Amino acid sequence: VFYRLLYSDEYFSLNSLYFTLDIKTKSIDRYFNKVKFMFDVQQNEKEIRMFEKIEDYLLKKVNIPKKAPVYKIKELFRNNVFKLFHNSNEAIYASRLLLKISGVWETSGEYGVTYKIVVA
Repeated sequence: VFYRLLYSDEYFSLNSLYFTLDIKTKSIDRYFNKVKFMFDVQQNEKEIRMFEKIEDYLLKKVNIPKKAPVYKIKELFRNNVFKLFHNSNEAIYASRLLLKISGVWETSGEYGVTYKIVVA
């Protein structure tokens, strides 16, 4: 099951949440259409904690009874590396990245946030 995140008011509507991914990287490696960003967790602690709080807030709001929340964004940033697909030959920089949160997934025993890292 997938629940899409929607927000709207009288002026506009959003079908995802976008956050600037302001992570200071140690290195950026490119392999064909994949880009791998390596970073120091301690150096980026403030930004990482912010994304963990957003994920925690969303999962507490959803609060699906008898199912365990899975913190995939937290897991992503605690591994010192993240990857994304990028087909363009254009140079890519960490300051041009966004974290897109599009909804919440649910299985028979767990649920979590659906996210993607995209180039701005």
